[in-house]
Order: sequence, then structure tokens, then C-alpha cells
Amino acid sequence: MTHFEIDEEILPQADEEYKEIKKLIEINSKEFIEFQHQSRDLAPLLNEAKTQNSSKPNYFKIKENEMLVRKKIDKAENEREQIVVPEKYRDKIKSLCHDSTSGHLGIVKTKDRLARYFYWANCYKEIE
Repeated sequence: MTHFEIDEEILPQADEEYKEIKKLIEINSKEFIEFQHQSRDLAPLLNEAKTQNSSKPNYFKIKENEMLVRKKIDKAENEREQIVVPEKYRDKIKSLCHDSTSGHLGIVKTKDRLARYFYWANCYKEIE
């Protein structure tokens, strides 16, 4: 099985959480991308990523490996990319962001960690 390769632009290797997340997310990247593209929930986001409309900013894009990501400006005004998570993997991602090898995280830290790397509609509400 090929483990999920997380794009270094999304999770820089110098980031301490990178090692933890890379270790904990043991999923097949091809399968993950297939689930993104088959998801009814993500279909509008995929369509937005495929459509280049100059009158409206496009927050979603499809990377060279076909992975759907969301562009986001962080608190330091840096553009980051978040991995758009299909339904099948959301519980695993929530668990990953909630529990860490360093211990249980509270709601605010869990939301911050999730928002740093991942996205799906209403993801922040699901954590409360």
C-alpha cells in the first residue's frame, strides 16, 4: 500500500506537526483522491476548481496529482493550502486533530489545527 503523500507546500517538513500528521495519516493517496472526485458533497468545490471565472475569486484548485485543495490566507497573511477532505476520512482527521501524541487538545486548539491543514464544509461546527 502506498501511504498518503502530503504535499510539502501544505505541510512543510520543518513543521513539528508534519511528522505527527504524516505518521498518523496512513491512507492510500490514490484512493483519497478518488474519494474526493466521487464525493457528491465535494462536487461543487471540484466544479469551482475546474472553472476559471475572472469575475469571482477561486478558492479551490486541483493540484498536479489531482488532489483538491482550498487556498486560504492565514493570520500572518500567508497563502496556505488546505487538503479538502472527503466524507470517508473526516472522522479520522477530526480524531487526529483532536488527539495528539502530546495529549488531548481543547476545542480551540483542535479547530486551529484542523484549519491549518484541512477543510470541508461545516468542519468547525462538527468539532463543537
